[in-house]
Amino acid sequence: MVENIFKSLFPELEVEISSFEVLPRQQLNESQEWVPDSPAYFIGVNIKEYPTPVLNMSDVVSLYTGCEFNIFRG
Repeated sequence: MVENIFKSLFPELEVEISSFEVLPRQQLNESQEWVPDSPAYFIGVNIKEYPTPVLNMSDVVSLYTGCEFNIFRG
């Protein structure tokens, strides 16, 4: 699914996923209780070429999906 997101948002880039980790998150609700929230995704990528300047991929993918993504080179 993440590969398809990369292909849709960055068709000019050749992105290879090298690591993928899903971490649980929690949020404080109105009753001041910690409840499960959507997970955070940490994705290591290798990008073969940079034909154009790349925006902050984490911000773009997070905005597009509504989930927290941390995309790093590695």
